[in-house]
Amino acid sequence: MKHLLFVAVTLATLMVTTVACDDDKSPLGSSLVKDQVEIVIDSAFTLKGHSIESREVQARTILQLIGRMSADNYGSFSSSVVTQFMPTENLVTEGVTESTVDSVKMIMRAPLGAYVGDSLSIMGITAYPLVKQLPAGINSAFNPDGYYDAANPLASVMYTMTGAVNDTTVSFPYHLITLDLGKEFGQRLLRQYNESPSTFATPGAFASWFPGIYLTTTFGNGRVAQIDSTVITMYYRQILPIGTSSNPRDTTIYRSNSYLAVTPEVLTNNNMSFDIARSLTDRVNAGEPILAAPTGYDVDLTFPASEIASRYKAQGTDLTVVNSLKLTIPVEEITNNYGITPPPYVLMVKKSKKNEFFAKSLLPDNITSFYAAYDSYRRCYTFTDMRDYILDILDKDQITAEDEEFTICPVTIGFEKVNQNTSSYYYYYYYYGTSSATETTTVASVTPYVNRPSMAKLDLGNAKITFTYSVQNLNF
Repeated sequence: MKHLLFVAVTLATLMVTTVACDDDKSPLGSSLVKDQVEIVIDSAFTLKGHSIESREVQARTILQLIGRMSADNYGSFSSSVVTQFMPTENLVTEGVTESTVDSVKMIMRAPLGAYVGDSLSIMGITAYPLVKQLPAGINSAFNPDGYYDAANPLASVMYTMTGAVNDTTVSFPYHLITLDLGKEFGQRLLRQYNESPSTFATPGAFASWFPGIYLTTTFGNGRVAQIDSTVITMYYRQILPIGTSSNPRDTTIYRSNSYLAVTPEVLTNNNMSFDIARSLTDRVNAGEPILAAPTGYDVDLTFPASEIASRYKAQGTDLTVVNSLKLTIPVEEITNNYGITPPPYVLMVKKSKKNEFFAKSLLPDNITSFYAAYDSYRRCYTFTDMRDYILDILDKDQITAEDEEFTICPVTIGFEKVNQNTSSYYYYYYYYGTSSATETTTVASVTPYVNRPSMAKLDLGNAKITFTYSVQNLNF
């Protein structure tokens, strides 16, 4: 129920006493004057919105999505990956020759539970070498045809998502998918380093020699997995002399080093295809505000900023202070057979600023953009800090439609975690768990949500806008 609540708070009490002297009587007169603050909590506002297609999104991210699946009330989704690699600047060459290279493996790490679908489904991945440079402006609709050598695959592997590695150096269990690239790949790597060390000096120089790898599902259907780390490790023998000139001897050391990795500095793109279920499009066509990701639906909404400003100015005085503004949107989870859930984070950004926000890798400023986490217990998104936005609105001589038009879209939030004991910084994502009491976090990146299939209905009809402000009345 929408309501308007006033709370009166006494600030001060002033007692004025006058005394008159008379032979017959001494009357005592007094008056009580009260200054009051009315704390106004106004929630008598409504939201309107509708779904819009979001078929192409910026999909450059360190997170890689691989697999294909079909789910009731969601549709059919698939994702492949093209990626460059960050090279190490120094390879171990002492006692190492092409003949002592044993194998090279590409190792992909998926956090436990970081998939949608059936963990037991047998899926196949094939890696192909890229034959030319990836283009600028790449996004989720990128077609890799012509960019890889389909006749010469580097490696293939069949895998499931059962079992987990418990690594004491990492705070979460994970699953590994390993592709054997063959020792020839390592021999080429070592040869190039010996002949031209500058190739390994920068990601650009390395990409000009080795453009990267295309990863695609070549067998199976029923699971989409999320990869958070990809490295290429070379296994080799290092033969070193340990004897004397009179008694020369060698020792062999079996070693491995990760010489290439997917990092934020290199181009990694998820190439996605989403055939939306008819049942979902029917709900959208009927006017339901549906979120679906990746590359599905965002929600456009009209926020009643002018109505809020008008009511504030009608109630207010020169001594009126804005306390807070927050928006809570209930969520209806959509039934499906693969456990597809609402996106863990959403961004609410001015419609006119959305493209710029992602193109320039901006962060929420609480004036033109805000983010909210999904509360799975209460089943809602709450944007708690919109005070600066309404202050900006109140300063305007004229409020335009642009000020009120927003888009809500699923996003991935990267946090910078600061360990107060060591002052170390690193990125982590929502599935890594929460920080400890000795750590603080700040938002470090916001990117379109390409982590895994997700969907939800926003119940805008029951959304609650809570606007709180204080009005001081002076009585003399």
